[in-house]
Order: sequence, then structure tokens, then C-alpha cells
Amino acid sequence: METRRNDTHSSQGHLSEEQTEGAASAILTEKKPEEEEQLSTLLLSARELLVRETLSSNYQQAASLLEQALLKVQETSDEVMEAQVCGELAEVFLSLDNYEKSLDYGHKCLSLSKKTGRKGLEALASASIGGAYANLGDLRRGLEFQMKSLDANSTTGDQKQKWKCLYNLGVTLSDLGDNESAIRYFRESLTVAEDVGDKLAIGESHGGLGSIFYRTSRYPEAILHNEKHLVMAKEVKDKESQARACGNLGNVYVTKGDYIKAFATAASTAANTLPRNGQQVRRGKCNGVPWKCILLSWGAKKSD
Repeated sequence: METRRNDTHSSQGHLSEEQTEGAASAILTEKKPEEEEQLSTLLLSARELLVRETLSSNYQQAASLLEQALLKVQETSDEVMEAQVCGELAEVFLSLDNYEKSLDYGHKCLSLSKKTGRKGLEALASASIGGAYANLGDLRRGLEFQMKSLDANSTTGDQKQKWKCLYNLGVTLSDLGDNESAIRYFRESLTVAEDVGDKLAIGESHGGLGSIFYRTSRYPEAILHNEKHLVMAKEVKDKESQARACGNLGNVYVTKGDYIKAFATAASTAANTLPRNGQQVRRGKCNGVPWKCILLSWGAKKSD
């Protein structure tokens, strides 16, 4: 059963409009007009790339632009702005599966955000660091930083970041085998997503719950939440999320021996699965592998 760790804003490492616009406006103070224009162009160009399809080439170009912006910011000794750009770089490199670079920029952002008293940036940095450690297999350390991110976020009132913290805590606790705690965090993330009306986040939270209920053999609940995940994914026209929801439903049906429904969801997955970053994502997304088992099982059933 697949659960995606939310390394990106999804809800999916783009720069949020609020982050980028805030960053762009921050650089307009006490800088020469040419410097203002250069920095604004670099930052806003990075956002333009990241709000498109999540292609590896876009992330790589955005990382290059942000690193150029960071060099210019470092010349100004603006530590708040430097923390902002480092935090954005940490998220971009996390999306590119470059966890070492993500950790490097994440720790720089964390240090600067603590020094300047910026809790929002501290939450952002801790989340990126936690995600990088978890993806590197250091789940305990990942959990530690994800909890720190949630704690820092409690003073900011940023509900979208809170959802991300809660959701990722659910994924990590699930990976650690603490299913009941994972369910609690997924349910909390669902409440937050519903409060802000983020349909994609609502779907992801349902998908997390569906995965846990599948693992604990609570199949009716697994089907219910995966179906709700699929409905939300279709509403926002997110094909990757649709594919994951179909894949998870298919796994439940195979386990229950309902091969006809499993085959139907396999066909839907094949139609909707899109590669991300130039390849099928290994962790937390439907990668097509289970469907060989589904089709073989279905064929075996037909030949009985």
C-alpha cells in the first residue's frame, strides 16, 4: 500500500505564492534598483518554473536560479532573506531527491531562522530536514525534526504548513510501525485540510488513512478512504494522485480476492500514472510494480 511522503507543497516543493511574493517584496528595501530587479527576476522566475508541471528540468532550473539569488542576498547581509532562500532551496532539492543538499540548505535556514526569530522559516526548515532524513532511512531523526516543525508552526497559524507537518508525521509513524499514532495524525491532518478547503490535501489525508487501514486488515475502511482519495484527486484533476488512489484500491481488492475490481483499477492506474522528476517515484507513489501481481492473479483466477 502506497503512501506519499509530502516533500513538496501539495499541497506538492513548489515555492508558495505567499513565500515568493514575500521574498520578492523583502528585497526591495535598502538595495540599489539594479539589485532589486535582478533579485526579483531570479526569485519570480523560480516560482514560474515551480508552479508548472513537476518536471525534473523545472526543479533543476529553479535550483540554479535560487542559488544565484542566494549569492546576491549574501552580499547584502540580509539574514532573513538568506534564510528564506535557503529554505526554498532545501525544498527544491528535497523534490529532486538530492537529500544531502536539501539537508545542507535546511540546516542553514534553520540556523538563520533561529538567529532572526522567524518561526515560520524555522518550521519550514525543520520540515525539509525531517523529510530528507526520513527519505534517507533515518526515520527516528526524521520524526524528531517533523515534531520540531509542528511545534514551531504552532505559533505561526499557517494551516497549510500545519497540514503538511501532520501528514508527514503520519507517514513516518506508519513507516515506524506505530499505526495508531499514524492514524491519529492522519485524522488531524484531514481536519485541517477540510478547514482550509484544500481538496488535494483532503484526498492525501484520506489516502494516508486508507493505507493504514489496509495494513491493519481493516479493508472496508481502507476502501472507503481510498475511494474518497480518488474522488478528491479527480475533482482537482491531479493524475498522479488519481493513480496512487487507484493503486491503493487495487491492492485492497487483490487482498480480498476481488480480481475483477482489481483489474479495473489497474487499467485506470495505467491511464493516469505520470512520471515525476523524469521517472516513476520510488517512495509513496504508485510505481506500477504491484500491477504485475494483479494481472497475474487475475489471469490465474480466470483460468481456474
